[in-house]
Formats: sequence, structure tokens, C-alpha cells
Amino acid sequence: MKYFIVVLFLVMTSMSFSQVFNMEKDTIQMAEVVLKKEHTKYRIKTIKLKGACYYAEDMRNTFEIITLLENLPDGYLESISFNFNGLYSSYKDQLEHFKETELEFVVYEVNEGGTPGDKIVHDAMPIHIGKEYIGKVVINVSGLNIKSQKQLFIGVRRISGSGNKNEFSISCLCNGQDKYVTLSRADATSGWKRRWECAALKVDVSIQVAH
Repeated sequence: MKYFIVVLFLVMTSMSFSQVFNMEKDTIQMAEVVLKKEHTKYRIKTIKLKGACYYAEDMRNTFEIITLLENLPDGYLESISFNFNGLYSSYKDQLEHFKETELEFVVYEVNEGGTPGDKIVHDAMPIHIGKEYIGKVVINVSGLNIKSQKQLFIGVRRISGSGNKNEFSISCLCNGQDKYVTLSRADATSGWKRRWECAALKVDVSIQVAH
């Protein structure tokens, strides 16, 4: 009888250890499943500033021009596009005035008073506009990791050129001054002024947003 009790105890103990071991294996497997994460999916949302009519802004006597963008979704800037040299009724007549122009893409934070704050893009993002170029220029900024904010000033500054009349043009909306804000300045140390003739730069802003 004693031997039977001892044998029964050993069998039950062995089964108990076996059960604990299996539970431990199950726990490890469950942990592996929890740690396995799917890649976050993104989609691209594009905000377009467009209107019923457009104005050829030649940035005469102007170093920099920027437009206020509002109500931007949370995410990261993917690309920005501008349109150049495409709004003249007689393009051939303008060729004698057009010159190759170098610009730089700029982004600013917005202060509480609605004025430009800190410059966000510190790496130079040059834009080359050829003498005979007409059309859209898309700037890929996905590698700069620029987080979108509710408000941003986006625009261009002149790197080359004399700033004379009709050396090139960037497309603007000709109306909507009550809806948009566009600012310009004569040089890097000057104050910003309202650019009334350009209601807003004609831009497409693509933002990478999470699903």
C-alpha cells in the first residue's frame, strides 16, 4: 500500500511539472504574437490652393515670398509643388526677358500673432527654373521629416537673378485676399509686408497621414 501511494505521488508530481512546462511554452508563444507588430499604414492627402484666376508673380525687387497654409492635417510633409512661367498670353514675347533663375524652398512656423516664426527647413532645397521652362516643379521633402502643423508659411526665396521685371514668374491666385495671406520681403533682414497682388501662391502640398 505504501509503495502504491509513493508511486501515485510521483506520477501526479510528474504530471504537474509537465503541465507547468507546457504553460510556460504557451506563454512564450503568446508573447511572441504580442511583439509581432504590423507596419503602420499611411495615405497621402493633398491640399491644393487654386482659384478662378491667376496672376504671374515675377518677384521684382523681392527676395522672398510666402503664403500661409491653415488647417493642415497631422502628419509629415511629402512634397510641395509650384508653377512657373505659364501665365503669359504671349510666351514667345517673354523669352527675351526670361532668365535662368535659382530659387530655394522655404518653410516657417507661425507665431501667435500670425507672423512668420522660425525657419523649419535649414537644408538648402534649390529650385532651378530654366529660361524656357513652363510648368510645375515638384519638390520631394519626404526625407526631411517635416512634421505638419495646423499652420505653416510655405514659399520660395531668390538665390540668383537681379530681381528685375519679368525674369521669371511663379503662379499666384489673383483673388481671395480676404481668405489667404501672402507676405514678401526685400532681403533677409527686412520686415515682412503683405503682398496684396498675390492672394496666395498656387501650391499643392502633399502630407503623409496615418490611417
